[in-house]
Amino acid sequence: MKGSTRMSTEKFQRYARECLASAADAANHSQERSYLQLARTWAEAALQYEILRTTNPSSELSRQANNHRHQKIKLKTVVAPGIGVVVSAPPVLNATDHTVEHTCGRCDATLLHAEAGQVHNLIIRCTLCGSYNTTDS
Repeated sequence: MKGSTRMSTEKFQRYARECLASAADAANHSQERSYLQLARTWAEAALQYEILRTTNPSSELSRQANNHRHQKIKLKTVVAPGIGVVVSAPPVLNATDHTVEHTCGRCDATLLHAEAGQVHNLIIRCTLCGSYNTTDS
């Protein structure tokens, strides 16, 4: 299933573990805090997804996904970094209760839900088109 965009509890849990590992290797406190926040969000997403998956039909997941329309910020695309940590999305990374959708600079896929200016020093690889996006302008 490597490279698949299909959601699963295991995938969310793996993302949480990757963020925790990235936090341990972070170059500064700000990056560490961002990765820990993302790890917590992925862990919560795993739990929520598992609850929804086991208690509601799949149409419920689709209905909830389609109910949210928010302000959008297009991220800046960058060259693939030679070093450092890169996270992948979608599935969408959630830093807050998604008041702003941060979208891929190339294909417009939603990559991150966060307040404007909340997440810094993060490179996100779009799993749909393969481009690399930065949260810094």
